[in-house]
Amino acid sequence: MLAELLNCHAVRPLPEVHSTESISALLEQCESIQKAVETFIREIPLEYLNEQGYPEGWSPARNIKHVGNSLTLFSKFIGAPAWFIALFGKAKASMPPIESVRPTNRPPRYDYGTYKPGKPCTEEKREALIQGLARSFERFKKSLQKRNEEEMDRRKGLFGGMSLRLFAHFVLKHTVFHLQVVRTRLQTASELAG
Repeated sequence: MLAELLNCHAVRPLPEVHSTESISALLEQCESIQKAVETFIREIPLEYLNEQGYPEGWSPARNIKHVGNSLTLFSKFIGAPAWFIALFGKAKASMPPIESVRPTNRPPRYDYGTYKPGKPCTEEKREALIQGLARSFERFKKSLQKRNEEEMDRRKGLFGGMSLRLFAHFVLKHTVFHLQVVRTRLQTASELAG
């Protein structure tokens, strides 16, 4: 029964973030990622949503809150007044594609462990997590709409010497990465239960 519940995670991948050349294309990608992420969260079995990773790691709920908080924080920078962003200087003329940028500052891991089932949380809690994340995505999209194409390519992002465009892609990749870790742990739980 448990293996059947988790089996959907073995076949439904999360989207990858791809480089885009315009704000409108980035906004479209953001919409697509938001829909995929919300669908994924709705499929997380409730008995796993609040459970810590085993042997270590954040629960799915904690990962969802983290990416929502990150989206909100980084939206404040991206949507800041142009004079403030200009203080960070100009980006290099050539940026790597987002596909080659790591989504976190931690070294790569290949074994994220698993989740063990616990006391099921409520459907209301899951919906509250989804709504909170949706608000964060809306802030992120609004912040992108405050920028123009020249700013996206010429101005630096918050860290790493990235252009503002690459930084915005990084924010999306970071979001998908954390939920991909959740997905990997759920797949491992499914394999162990099967």
